[in-house]
Amino acid sequence: MSQRLAHFLLDPRYKRTHLAIIALALMVHLGLHYATYLPALRGPLGGLPYFRLHVLHEAEFLLIVAYAGIVLGLRAGVAAVVITGLTSIPFILTPYIFGRDPRPGEIRDLTIQVAFILIMGILMILLYDRDQRRREAESNRDALREVDQVRNNFMSMAAHELRTPMTTVMGFSELLEGDNVPDATRIEWASMINAESRRLSNLIEELLNVSQVTSGKMNIDLQPHSVAEIANAALGSVGQSSTHAVTIEIPRDLPFVVADRDKLLQVLVNLLSNAIKYSPAGGTVRLTARKNDDGFVLMDVIDQGMGISQEDQEKLFTSFYRIKRPETQNIQGTGLGLSIVRSLIELMGGHVHLTSELGLGSTFSVTLPGSAALPGAMASATGELPLAA
Repeated sequence: MSQRLAHFLLDPRYKRTHLAIIALALMVHLGLHYATYLPALRGPLGGLPYFRLHVLHEAEFLLIVAYAGIVLGLRAGVAAVVITGLTSIPFILTPYIFGRDPRPGEIRDLTIQVAFILIMGILMILLYDRDQRRREAESNRDALREVDQVRNNFMSMAAHELRTPMTTVMGFSELLEGDNVPDATRIEWASMINAESRRLSNLIEELLNVSQVTSGKMNIDLQPHSVAEIANAALGSVGQSSTHAVTIEIPRDLPFVVADRDKLLQVLVNLLSNAIKYSPAGGTVRLTARKNDDGFVLMDVIDQGMGISQEDQEKLFTSFYRIKRPETQNIQGTGLGLSIVRSLIELMGGHVHLTSELGLGSTFSVTLPGSAALPGAMASATGELPLAA
């Protein structure tokens, strides 16, 4: 209940509602108070307990002022204090309005009473504003610490991921300069150089994707494409695994998917590569596709791997996040792939979902509009989306 109240008070979407409540409260309060100045109402109202207890008037003004300061900020609270001061002038002059001479010290006492209300209101607003600024400063410090941590993680990851393949490329390149290298060995070393060069290229591509997505400069070209064609191209990019059986199951009557071909290819390559990397040897990796009832196309990448805990699932699509378990210690990766997958899919108007249990494998599901769901969809777009949730 307290959280809902705090949300209602501080959410800027309810600003007009708060203004209406404050205005209504002031009008009712002032209307009731000054109604006693009318001769016809003075008698009936003056005898009521509400009008005999001046503390109620003070409390109401303080509540209204505090309410304005909390929901609308320091300026609004000060404005409420000023309005209170101006509308309190007749209150100070009550004896004259009632047509009698003031008692000794009465004007002074009434003035002190109004001043007390105004000072208390100002103090309440200033104390709340100071506390609010303190909380914002603490929140900003926490955010800066998180940014520093992400930056440090990135620098550490980039240094490690770049150094390892670069060392391999440089080392075998120097060895290839030798004169007495057998042809079979030369081919093996050249193959290792090629593999590490691809690894470097993939890392650079991931970093460029991060930069483009976060800067809002990622161009998306939406066109109808064959899922089977893109799936086969993804399988060709991944290569037939010697340790896993990789299968594609796509019905012939599946409608075209409306997507950016290169971006969807990148997504499927990433998901297939992860399924192979994080599955034990001898397992099966399946890429399936089907049409949903709403006309969207659903693509699943299913593995028989180690599975993902619920705690890791909540963070898996976050930049630089990697699962830390004994089984994953020797698996290379930057922690950027899945965050890029999510960003690309959402930029293309779809969404990605993970279903997994420890020890029972994982299913990464990608949903994108089908050509029937978006007739004649041929567009170019520039998307801007935060990389991490």
